[in-house]
Amino acid sequence: MVNEILLIFLLFSGLFYWYTLHKTWEIALATTKARCRIANVQMLDGYVALEKIRLARDRYGQCQFRYTFEFEFTATGQDRYHGTVVFLGHRFESFYMEPHRLDPATLAPFIDVP
Repeated sequence: MVNEILLIFLLFSGLFYWYTLHKTWEIALATTKARCRIANVQMLDGYVALEKIRLARDRYGQCQFRYTFEFEFTATGQDRYHGTVVFLGHRFESFYMEPHRLDPATLAPFIDVP
């Protein structure tokens, strides 16, 4: 009897964890696509990959999972660069893109040619 209850608890815990991770992954993907569009770079492969999960405390002192996702992008169409997006629970925490070359065509409106 106790074994069955423990098994059911573990099963529901696993399903809840998977659902939470999947929901956070969807939010991370949408956030990354939007930020890449704003930065005028192309997100490659169209996905974010889970890099690591850690426990961390939020600003209220509650323990939550901190998810770090990786993605790749290009600014010129030739080079691949890495970036990360971090979530604490379902809340956005940080976004990072490696320093990268800019496409000269996108800089044309900002260059003052005499």
